[in-house]
Amino acid sequence: MTALMFAAIALVGYRLWMRVREAEATIEKLTARIAALELTRPLDVARAPAPESSAVDVRAPQLLRQPSANEGYRDAQPEAATPVFTPPAVATSQRTPSIDSQPLESRIGSRWLLYVGVAAIVIGVSYFEKLAIENHWVNETWRVIQGGVAGLALIAGGLRIAKKGYRRYGQILAGAGVAIMYVSTYAAFNFYHLISHPIAFVLMLAITALAAWLADSQRSQGLAVVAVSGGFATPFLLPTGTDAEAALFTYDAILIAGTMALVSRRNWPSLNIVSYLFTALTFLSWAAVFYAPSKYLPTQLFLTLFCAMFLYALYTAYRSADPVAALARVVLWTAPIGYHALSVANLFEHDMALLIYLVLVALIGVAAGSRTNAWIRLVFWFAVVAPLIAWTSVHAADPSTLAAGQAAWVGIFVLNLAGLFAVLPQGIATFGEADIALLHLNSLVTYFGLYLLPGAGHTDRGAILAAAFAILNLLGAWIVRSRSRNQALHFIALACTFAVIVMALEFSGPWITIGWATEAVLVTWLALHERRAWLRVAGLALFAAAVGRLVASQMAPPVPGQLLLLNTRGLTGVFVVALTYALAYLHKRYREDTARVSVDVAAFVILASVLTLAVLTTEINANWHVYDTRRTSTFASMSMRFAREMTLSLTWAVYATVLVIVGLMRRYVPIRYFAMAVFAVTIVKVFAVDLSELDRIYRVLSIIGLGITLLVTSYLYQKLSSESEATS
Repeated sequence: MTALMFAAIALVGYRLWMRVREAEATIEKLTARIAALELTRPLDVARAPAPESSAVDVRAPQLLRQPSANEGYRDAQPEAATPVFTPPAVATSQRTPSIDSQPLESRIGSRWLLYVGVAAIVIGVSYFEKLAIENHWVNETWRVIQGGVAGLALIAGGLRIAKKGYRRYGQILAGAGVAIMYVSTYAAFNFYHLISHPIAFVLMLAITALAAWLADSQRSQGLAVVAVSGGFATPFLLPTGTDAEAALFTYDAILIAGTMALVSRRNWPSLNIVSYLFTALTFLSWAAVFYAPSKYLPTQLFLTLFCAMFLYALYTAYRSADPVAALARVVLWTAPIGYHALSVANLFEHDMALLIYLVLVALIGVAAGSRTNAWIRLVFWFAVVAPLIAWTSVHAADPSTLAAGQAAWVGIFVLNLAGLFAVLPQGIATFGEADIALLHLNSLVTYFGLYLLPGAGHTDRGAILAAAFAILNLLGAWIVRSRSRNQALHFIALACTFAVIVMALEFSGPWITIGWATEAVLVTWLALHERRAWLRVAGLALFAAAVGRLVASQMAPPVPGQLLLLNTRGLTGVFVVALTYALAYLHKRYREDTARVSVDVAAFVILASVLTLAVLTTEINANWHVYDTRRTSTFASMSMRFAREMTLSLTWAVYATVLVIVGLMRRYVPIRYFAMAVFAVTIVKVFAVDLSELDRIYRVLSIIGLGITLLVTSYLYQKLSSESEATS
């Protein structure tokens, strides 16, 4: 009853409002006409001088045609039509009073009193409804019935009002009627238990269909939002307390399809946003209560169906010119991301299903990336490899998953490698940034993924696996060599990386250092020959790693019985020094940047000299350390230490002399400056350390030896310098 009263009052209020609007329009017209009559004067009369006689000079009225409603009162030319008496033309400088120029009293009486009155009636009806429920004036059945009747009345009244030209007002009333019908059905089922669940569900579907029909017929996006929201809210409004996954998600799929049809018909992309958000909310709410790992298959099927439907909605959003379409595209792009995350979570405990899913996603990524953009393929690769690494780390101790895991890793590797080779027929001379990253990451991550699996994580098998990857990349370089040398170099760089891994796993000690240093020189030579800066940086980085290993080995305790320089550590140092000089030669021959050639060559020559001095120092220390361990008395140990310090001082001085001679003969300034630095360090050592710590005979020998070498060096410096000047 109360709802009927509210509907009746709303309709009566609308009629009153219409009457007031008509009265306002009439008042406005009359006010404009009166103002025109009062303010209008003939211009020539106003400008004419006062007549001499007292007689009033009255101008004859003009015969004008009757102005139409659209024209208003404007100047017009006399016509032969039926003459009417009109006042003289209104001066063009005068304006017709607008609505805003009405007196404040008129606006208050015609508008604001109406608005306040309607609000007062609504508030009063609400309080009356509250009193009726609290005092049981109306039972539950009549409450539901009056709600339904009121909803229908508001829908009918809204449609009638919309037909008269007040579409927005009528659509709001119709939307309110739909909402009241939803609430009435909800109350009948949940609060009062007057109807069963099937009947309530059918009623909700009927109301949703009615709202969709109203939205389509009235071209009202607001009604469409009400319809879509009400349809998706129905399972929340009518809960059963039991798991009905198939029925629930089938119902949602039908609603999504209906929403997409309405969007396609009326170009309302905002409806897809509402549909997507409600679908996500429905799935997450169901999963939080009813999901179990045993339901993974139907759950995955429905997730795939929803993702496909929203991807189509995303496609239609790109074809729409509606301003909301941009927001719809942003929101709907989260659909494939959410689908992948939910799919991985759903399938993670089912090994074969997860691995098959990841391989399929990799296939889709390769196909999409080959047709669109290489970054798409790289994004898909990350999306596949991240969960596969997590799965591998969990199942690393499970031999039963070895074959399936290896097949998945190899399959994903082959698919992405095939996607990279698919770039070649397109005539691309060089890889893009995404292609380069994918080429290197695909091989390296696949190797370590296979290495982590049970049975593969052993030194021997890991080395065999790395050798296989090296050979595979060399084969790739051979295949693409004629099409793109730059691509071939990337394959070669990967092959060298796996060769380093093989050396690290198969060899030990100095052999790793020798292998890395040799490979670094070869890679650097290839980079300089092909003029590839990135490959040169990689080669030098590998050489730096080899030098680091050499320095670390020099710090290790010596092996008893080893000979001076004729031992594994000493020969390794000599080999690395020779390779350092080889790098200086390669940079001098192949380096194009002439401004940097001298700097690069000097850097490698100085590095070779430093390494030589380090090898000599460590070998002397190791040799005297071996002799020292054979002595038992303290005096003998001190004697060995004195002899070692003296030998170091003399060796440094002699080496500095050799560097000076070589620098003078080769006319190479950097090496001479380095020799001077070595002399400076030797002099400081002799006078600061040897004079204070060494025994008398060793102190004398150290000082005399330093003096002799300095004298010889000075003589040779002067002689060679003068000969050099004479020849020049």
